[in-house]
Amino acid sequence: MKTRTQSALRRAPRRRAFTLLEMMLVVVIIGVLATIAVVSVSGRGKEAKIGATKASIRQIDSAIEQFHMEKNRYPTSLAELSPAYLKVTPKDAWKRDFQYVTPAPSGKAYDVVSFGDDGQIGGGDDISVWNVDEQPAANN
Repeated sequence: MKTRTQSALRRAPRRRAFTLLEMMLVVVIIGVLATIAVVSVSGRGKEAKIGATKASIRQIDSAIEQFHMEKNRYPTSLAELSPAYLKVTPKDAWKRDFQYVTPAPSGKAYDVVSFGDDGQIGGGDDISVWNVDEQPAANN
């Protein structure tokens, strides 16, 4: 005679486990999705630093213009703007001081420059008060 337990076990549907192939397929899909996510986000750090540096340059430019309107001259250094026009003299996003030149070599009254990521003059990554609103070239 069969016991109740044996009958219940026979009637219960069999649970099917994942095969090794199915598990490997899931791991591959997750890997592909993770790679796509990392690639799409990887360049955002540099863009954020450029944006923060441009915002600081605009802030400095506003302080210089306000100084000029009140004193009828340009400051001799950025330190002259603190604390009346700037609470503190900001640094660029790479933690380096901005370069302030008056008069500017371009013939303008002044220039405020960040040497960008490489910290060197030139190289295409410099950000000036006079090119702060230009869009960077697309990297392909």
